[in-house]
Amino acid sequence: MNTMLVALIISALIILPISSSSSPSKRAGPPAHYVIRSSDLPTTLQFLTKVLHLRVLRHEENPTPCAITCNGEYAVPWSKTMVGTAPEDEAYALEVTYNYGIAGYERGTMLVGFGIYVDDLVDSIETAMELGYAVKGRVVEGPD
Repeated sequence: MNTMLVALIISALIILPISSSSSPSKRAGPPAHYVIRSSDLPTTLQFLTKVLHLRVLRHEENPTPCAITCNGEYAVPWSKTMVGTAPEDEAYALEVTYNYGIAGYERGTMLVGFGIYVDDLVDSIETAMELGYAVKGRVVEGPD
């Protein structure tokens, strides 16, 4: 089956490529990652795993606010969950940041959306609709 594109609208357009072992050169260090914020971590992870078929790579709890405001200027504990298609040292990953006690984020102030390839577009769209997400063609509007 051909791989097709599903665009997830969250809150600049980015692509999370699956790494290829046949690439002629590899940069030193781990592949880069992108960061999104979630105001409802279980819902976001359900969307990312069930609709986009990403897997949770690791999860970290941080009991003190981020000193460098990497996840926003929120003086609250936070967590970081890395999701992707392969281990972080082999492929790009998506970091899902959850700030405890933050009920939501103003739309349009962060990431606008991203596209990611899925093996079965029809299955992903059907799952998104079953979970109650808006679907317009190949575009699925996810949480946050």
